[in-house]
Amino acid sequence: MLSVRSLQKFLDETKEEIPEITNVKMLSSEPRFARIVTEIKKEDIYLIGLLPSAKNKLNNEDNRTKKNSLAFLIITRFNEREGDDHYMSTFDITQPIILKLEERLRRIKGDVNSKCQFSDVDLSTISIMPVENYHQTNGWDLSVIVETKK
Repeated sequence: MLSVRSLQKFLDETKEEIPEITNVKMLSSEPRFARIVTEIKKEDIYLIGLLPSAKNKLNNEDNRTKKNSLAFLIITRFNEREGDDHYMSTFDITQPIILKLEERLRRIKGDVNSKCQFSDVDLSTISIMPVENYHQTNGWDLSVIVETKK
């Protein structure tokens, strides 16, 4: 299973690589998100990593892997009183950032020099969907499957 430490390292390195990201959080659940959303300022762009779920993929007894389902959110806060243009601009601002995150995952795929556990990304599983009005935030959700040994 993908380790929490490895996921946090990936999030931190992603923030270093993508300067538009102002804050990084790792969360386990929606109620946790509801608590941190009050910290988000209108100008902040958050990268949120959700703890992975994992399923066994048993090729044979000597070759066991896990399929880790990961989700990343790139979000920013919006204010309903600022109108539709502001509301839609939050998607426009965060879209290039989610695409940079996708590109980062593509570059890591198969990188034997990569120190993170993300080198076995299943690129065919990448899915990007809008996140709309989630606790007064808008942005994008990228989900992907990463295989890890044992």
